[in-house]
Formats: sequence, structure tokens, C-alpha cells
Amino acid sequence: MSLEPVNQLVFSGGGQTIVKVTDDFKHLLVASQKGLLKIFDADHQENEPTTIDILQDISSFSTCTNTDNIIATSKKGTVGFYSFSNHSLNNILFSSVLPLRDSCLTNGGNLAVVGGDDSELILLDPQGETKLIKKIGLNNEITSLSYNRVSNLVAVSLSSRVVRVYSLSSQSPEFVSSIEGQIPKKLFQDEFDDSLEDEFDELDEEDNFTFKDDKTKSKAKDNNRVSTKPSWRPDGEVIAIPCEDNIIRLFSRNDDFSEGVAFPGKHRLSLVDLSWSPNGNYLASVDLDDRLIIWDTQQKIDTHSYNLPKPVYNVDWISIGDRFDVVLGTFDGHILRFNGVVPRTGTTSVDKATSLFIDAEAGVSDVENNGNVAEAIQDADGDDGDLDDFIIDTETSTTKRPPNGFLDEDDELFGEHSKKRKPPTIVSSSWKITPYSPGATPWSYDKRYLTINSFGYCWSVEQTANYTITVDFFNKDLHRSYHFKDVYGYDLASMNENALVLATSGSNSINPKASSTKRILFRPHDTDMSQNWEREVPCQKDEYITCVSVSNSVVVVATSYGYIRSYSLFGVAQTIEKTSPLVACMAHGNYIFSATLHGNSLRFSMQDLDGKYYQRDAALPVNVDGKNDFVFKGLFFSDDGDPCLVGHDDMLLVLSRWRDPLQARWVPILDIAAGIKKAASSGDKIKSWPLGLMGEKFNCIIQRTRIIQSSSYPDFPLRLPTEIEIELPVNSEAYSKEEESLNSEENYVKAKVLGELLNDAIQNADEDEDSLEDSELRLFEYSRLYDKSLLLLLADACSKENSMKAFALANELRDDKALSSAIKIAERSNLETLVQQIAELREERLEQSQSQT
Repeated sequence: MSLEPVNQLVFSGGGQTIVKVTDDFKHLLVASQKGLLKIFDADHQENEPTTIDILQDISSFSTCTNTDNIIATSKKGTVGFYSFSNHSLNNILFSSVLPLRDSCLTNGGNLAVVGGDDSELILLDPQGETKLIKKIGLNNEITSLSYNRVSNLVAVSLSSRVVRVYSLSSQSPEFVSSIEGQIPKKLFQDEFDDSLEDEFDELDEEDNFTFKDDKTKSKAKDNNRVSTKPSWRPDGEVIAIPCEDNIIRLFSRNDDFSEGVAFPGKHRLSLVDLSWSPNGNYLASVDLDDRLIIWDTQQKIDTHSYNLPKPVYNVDWISIGDRFDVVLGTFDGHILRFNGVVPRTGTTSVDKATSLFIDAEAGVSDVENNGNVAEAIQDADGDDGDLDDFIIDTETSTTKRPPNGFLDEDDELFGEHSKKRKPPTIVSSSWKITPYSPGATPWSYDKRYLTINSFGYCWSVEQTANYTITVDFFNKDLHRSYHFKDVYGYDLASMNENALVLATSGSNSINPKASSTKRILFRPHDTDMSQNWEREVPCQKDEYITCVSVSNSVVVVATSYGYIRSYSLFGVAQTIEKTSPLVACMAHGNYIFSATLHGNSLRFSMQDLDGKYYQRDAALPVNVDGKNDFVFKGLFFSDDGDPCLVGHDDMLLVLSRWRDPLQARWVPILDIAAGIKKAASSGDKIKSWPLGLMGEKFNCIIQRTRIIQSSSYPDFPLRLPTEIEIELPVNSEAYSKEEESLNSEENYVKAKVLGELLNDAIQNADEDEDSLEDSELRLFEYSRLYDKSLLLLLADACSKENSMKAFALANELRDDKALSSAIKIAERSNLETLVQQIAELREERLEQSQSQT
């Protein structure tokens, strides 16, 4: 195919020229080694570009999805952070003694990863007060980095011919796998780049250059241009590796990058760069022979080949209208652009039958996609046909996100409430129920957490054609993280230590692109895919799913019309019930907690799986003011099986005495805002995201907010959970260790409240429960803390000669030894009357005990 490139002069001073296209394809960025960055309108490249002064001797630069931030590294070891909107340098993030070679900006601009000749993978926080987060020693020079936003994986190429893959989904990068012995061995020679530029002849009338002699041309094919940089397929499932034998090999994430699929050996010399087309159907490769090849990645054949007029530095793709263009950076200030090298719709279809890799763990939602997402979802909403027939189109426009990432609490979380849809008459017109999953967050650019709890977290990444769902765990020894494709747009989730449940709510308030069919998917974490099941949930017109929950014995589905259904873990329908519109539900063991909407007030019910109600339509102490679409900030069962909730007032409440009819009460056991202040350093603004209650420890994600991003929602990567000691809000101000009376008072109430909760749990526990012995030991400790706290309060009262208060406290003591200690305390304070009163109280209790026996 004959197609001439557009040869555009960008920098008249010449020099190494790097090209980069933003993820939204709106801007083409061209950087000069001499310290300039030009930002072009990708669709109208003839327009005057914006120019920014950047680092000289630039070695790499990187952008981040839906942000205006740029990060750049230089051979002098400097990391610069820039802004599109300000057209200027924001900050110098880091300086290294040795050259830095590559960079990537991830997680909404919250994390920068750089590496170079110092053999360390360096993690930086561009927007935090402390820029350096962590250094990871790798014992070999880092030659390149390659990041994929969907999988949140970064591939680190080392001079030792090893590619190490890390996950950036948690606060500390986690090693995933390695690909050894494939990439070329590479050591940079920086003096070569300068000598190459000096050897160019004057530009001819066609803006081309020629080398003065063959020796200089040989330098152009020096080791510096040989690529070790992998290229991720846009969906993050496959990575292309430029191998030492000049062959491109593809490695699958689902196979742990263990076996590669090789393309034919069409390149005679070493590869210079690789880049996937935006739809993943094509791969562009350039070699030292100045040859550009466009590959059909499904058929593994070369569809186009071009001899380039000059050596190139790198290659990237631009999506324009109905075509894909290829743009290349050079060494003389020019860029080359092949317009319409392939049509955007693609000449090859991508389906499961011809895909390069089959996901061994792929379930009913794991579909290779290429086509129209609207048609795919429409097909999915119809009959239960073969999922392989779905076609996903990469032309589908992405949902718009707020420019600053998360919406804050004062804004609506998922867009305006629909005014066109008439709500059911049983729902108040002033407030519409938003589908809710415990721990879920709004969209942060193209990502959102579907659920977060004490076991782990599940998040979704939006792509142009579909979504990718990833499940990860805080305890890596419990389960291994996994991922799969989602063509339906699941917007609800629930997970425990054994399984995950997903649902499409059928409401457009979260995922406008999601399927309108109300369906659920059950997926165990570590079993074969035969245990997966999926089914549609019958709903009336305008009805939608509001919440799903999974326990070790049941899956519960709640809807906006008040239907609550339960299924066995094998997908068999168990029960169905009609109540008021359901705002939330959660299952634990043999119990189901549900929250319903009555006008502008909320009520809750507790029942078991047999349908027996322990509490029914009792008042729920949470306000529905319309300011927050999510009524609850947190909703979960404690480890002891008691319902807990956190409202937007940041007060942790636990439901006590709920097994006794008409006796249930919500007890505040922690002012979270006050509790996390102890974890904050001076001047930090911090918020928390609740996860669970384990014994006396409240588990949460502490989020340090910034000026740039002031959201209270967890961002990417997710910080490790923090445990905060339960501290009942019984005092008006925080006490210190010296204020023993206040400390004792709080411990007294804590022992009383938590001891009562634990005792109730023990009395109703299964006889074969393994943790029963541990629970009884904890209950004994609460009993000791109860009496000890009272004795300390009694001693304080005696020191102030307040005999009436001291005797009242003695009446609260339970153990006979504690009464004996109270007598000794009163004797030391010379309060003879009090001594006599406590002694009489003790004798009276002994007589009662003897009469009962």
C-alpha cells in the first residue's frame, strides 16, 4: 500500500523529538530534547500549538487520563510536573544523581513512577506535601516503563533482560510476574545522542536530512535506539514485547505472562518502538532499518509496511473520525504522520474464536469485544444468547467525568436526578433512591470502587467498549487477585471472604452506558468457573435493583419497589417478600438487615433466613436531607454479627439488643472524626472511609485530602486500612493518659456496652462455632475491665471525700473480689461510714447468692 507520510517541522532547532497522544485523542504532544513541549489539537494539527518550557535533555514524558497534568524526566536525573491549563511548571518532584530513563503518571495524577540508571523504581506523589513515597531497589538499571490504566499494572524493563510486572492497585506496589530473557540487553550511551544530532546535513527543500557518511548512519542504529519498552494492549490483557531476536511476542496476563505468541519475523534489525492501536486490533512497530509495519494482531500478519525517510524515536496512534493515524517522533525536530493508515472500524473482527488468548478463568462476562457497545448491551438485554456473538465498538464515546475526579460531598454523586422518569408513588418525590453498595465510591475519572470492606475491594475501569472489573484482597495469603471483562456495566457489588456478587441495577444514575436489564452474577473467588452463575431479576417498569449482598449462605437482592429476594449460593431462588422501597440490605450468617424508605424517614428490619422478624420497621437514626445520594457512608456487620452503620456525621453506631423484640437500640461507639485526629500529623486534613468493626478496632481507610483534590472518597491506589481503637463519645473533650478519671469512665461504659453485645452474640452462637472459646475469653476481659474502671472511679471519689458517689459506684460492682477491693480503698481514705456501707452490701449479696444455690 502506497501512503506518503506528512513530514512536519515542529522544532526548527532540530534534536530528538518525542510524540505522545493523550488518552482522549484530543491532543498531540511533541517534546524537544532542547526544553520545549508543544501541544497540538490532534484533529486540527495546522492550528497554532500551545508551547510550554520543560526540562532540557528530556528522556520521557507522560500524561494521565482526563487530567491536564504532565510528568517529565531528564537525563540529568530531574522529574518535572507540569500543567496543561497553567502552561507552566508546577513543581520539581525529585532529583537523582544518575539519569532517569522513563516515567508514567497514574491514578488520576496521584502517583508518578520513574526509573533510571540508579536501579531503583521511584514512586512519587505529585500533589502531596511529601513528594517521595517509596524506592524499590531492583539491582539493575531501569531502561523503560510501560503502564496500563485498565489493569493498573506497570511493566519495568531492566538492563538484565528481565521485565518485571507490578500492580499499582495498593499503596505499596506488588510484584505480579516477570518475563525473562526476551528483551535485548541495553546500557545507555548518552554521548551518542549528541553526536547523532551534530552529524545531520542541512535540511533539503523537502525538509528531509541525509547523513554525511555510513559511519554516522551506523551510529543511528546504536544501542540507545534499541527498544526494551513493552506495549500494553489497551484492555490490559496482553503485553507486546520487543524481543532480542527482532520478533514481537505477546504475553497474556491470564497466563501469568508465562508463554508468548510470536509474530512472523518481518523485521531484519532490532525494534525501536511498539504501539497498539486504540481498539487493540493493530500493532505498529518500527525497527532500526527505518521500517514501519502495521500488524493485524488477530491474524498475526503484517497488513502495511512503509520505508521511512529518516530514523524515528517513537510511534503512537491518533483516533480521528473514522480512521486511525500513526504519528512518529524523529531526531531532527520533525514528526511524521501517516493519515488513515487503517480505518477506525477495523478490517478484521475480534471475537472469542480468533482471539490470541483465551481466559482460563473467563466467566459469563469475560468476552473479547470489538463493535458497538449499544448493540452489545441491547443483545444482552434480550434473550440469553451466546455471549460470543456480542460485538463491541470502540467508537462509543466515554461517559463524561468531572474535571477534578471525584465529586465532593456537596455535589451530586452520580449526576442530576432524572426528571423524565416518574418515580413510584411509594417513593417520596423529594428524594430518589440511588443504588448502593457498601464502600462504593463515585467515578474517579474512568475508575470507581464498586465495594470496599475489611476483606478486600472490587473496582471497575471504564473503557470505550466495555468495563474491566478487578477484585483484590488486603490479605494476599487469603486469595489471589483476579479480573475479568464486563460488557454489562455492573454498578452494584458485594463480597466476602469466599465470593463476589455483582449486579446491574437498571438505573442510569451511576453507569449511563450500563445494561438496562437487571441481572446478578455470582462468582466464588478460588473455585472453578463451573460454580459461577448468572440470572436476570424480574422487575416492573421503572423498578431497579438498589442493593445486593452475599453471605456464606445466601445472596440477597433488593429493589426500589420493595421486593427483597434471596437465592442460594447455587442460584436457586429461596424467598421473595414485598415491603417498602429498599434503600440498602446486607446479609450475615443467617440474618438479613434491610433499610427501607418511608416518606423522608428511614426504617430498618432484622430477620433470619426463615422469615422470622426480630425487629420490623424500627426507626433508623439517619437523616434523608437530599444533599447526599448515598444515605450511608458505611454499612456492615461487625465480626460478632451486629449491624453497624456510619452516617455522614461520621459517628459509628452499632445495633444492640436487636434479638429482643422492641428492645433494639443504636449505640454510638466512636466519633470517627475525633478518632482519626490522633493519626494525623500537624496541619493534615484527613477523612476516613469505613470498612468494618473487628472487636474493639474500627477498620477504615484514612484519606489525606489535598488542596487539588479535596474529596473524602478513597482514591487510586488504595491506602492500606488503618485500625482505630473504639472510644465511646462519653466525654466532651479528648482526654490524656493523665486524666485517669475520664479514661476510667469511658472504659466503664465501653466494657458495659461491648460486653453486652458480645454476651448476646455468645448466647445465640452456633454450638460448633470455633471462635466461641475466644469470645468467652474476651467477655471475661470485659468483665474485668468493667470492675477495674469502677474501682478507679470509686478511688477518685474517695480522694474527694464524696462518699455518696463512691457508694453508688460500689453498687455497680459485680464481682465479690471487686467489692473487697472497694472496702480497702475506702479504708485507706479513712471513710469509715463508707467502709461499713460497702461491707453490708457485700454481705447482702453473699446471702442472696447462698439462698439461690
